[in-house]
Amino acid sequence: GNRRQDGTLCDSNGNVGDVTVAALTRFVHEGGRCIIATGRGIDFSTVIAKGLRERGLEIDGLVVSDGGLVLGKNSNSKNSSWDQQYHCSMPCGKSLAPIVKQISREMPAASFAADMDGEILISSSNYFDLVREHNLYFFNKMLSDKKPMPLDFMPRLEASMRIAWMRVLHPTISTEQLRTRVNEIVELHHQKATLESETRVPLDVASSTLRLGPTGAITVRSVDNDKRVGLAVIAKEWGLDPQEFLAFGDAQNDLGMFRWAGKSVCPANAQDCAKSLATEISPLTNNEGFIADTLRRYCGWEALVD
Repeated sequence: GNRRQDGTLCDSNGNVGDVTVAALTRFVHEGGRCIIATGRGIDFSTVIAKGLRERGLEIDGLVVSDGGLVLGKNSNSKNSSWDQQYHCSMPCGKSLAPIVKQISREMPAASFAADMDGEILISSSNYFDLVREHNLYFFNKMLSDKKPMPLDFMPRLEASMRIAWMRVLHPTISTEQLRTRVNEIVELHHQKATLESETRVPLDVASSTLRLGPTGAITVRSVDNDKRVGLAVIAKEWGLDPQEFLAFGDAQNDLGMFRWAGKSVCPANAQDCAKSLATEISPLTNNEGFIADTLRRYCGWEALVD
C-alpha cells in the first residue's frame, strides 16, 4: 500500500523497537549471529550498532553501502569496534573526478550527490530543488539537514578514498538517455585507464531507485556493490553456508541478498519487488515488529520474549 517503508530493522521513526531488540538479543544469546546489511554508510551503521549494543544486543558484522564495505569485530569482547575490514569494493574519488567533469561539460544542468568516505555531499542547489520538487518525503528525510557545496564538491571528491555511490540528476534528460550517455563516458574513462595501466574498480551505471518524476536520475557505483556480495564475504570468513542465513529486507537493494540467503522474509509494507522474491511475507509491518514475530515462529519460542 502507501504506508511508508523506512527500513527493515528500524520503524518509520528511524528507531529500532524494544520488541525487535529483545527478540534479536535472545536469538544471539541462543547462539545466533546478527549482521546489519544496509545501503547506508559506515557512520550511520556504527551509530545504530553502538546504540543496539547499549541496549544489550551485540552486532557481529556490518555490511554497509550495499556491500561496498564489510566490517567485522577484531575480538569477541563486548566493546570492540567494527574495525576488521573484510572487503572493500568502492572506487576512489580520483577515478570518478574525470567522469564528473566530462558529464558537467556535456550536460551543464546535471547535478551530483556522492557518499564520500561515509559523508553525503551535494554539488549544487539544483540537486536540492529537483528532489524537493519531485520527492518531498525523501528530501525531508535525507537532505533537510544538508547544504550544497558547489566549491568544495570536486576537491572533496578528488581527495576521497571511498565513494560508495554517486547519483546524477538532470532536469530535462530522461533517465534512460542519461544512463546511456553516462555509461559511454564511464566506459571511455575505463578504457583510458586500462591503456595507462591504471587499476580501476569496474563501475555500474543504473537507473536510480529514487523516484523523481520526469527528472533523469542514475546511480554510479562499483559493479559488485550488492548486499549479497558482502554477506558472501562474511559467510566465507566465518565458515557458514548461505542456507544458514535468514535475511530480512523490504526493497530493491535486498533482492540479491534474498536470492542468496537460505530464507528471506519481508514485512507486509515492503516494496512489491521484495515481496515477489521473499520466501515469506510477514502479516506484520516494520512498525509492528515483524522481525520479532518471525524469530518467535522460526525459533519455536512460545512467547515473544521471556
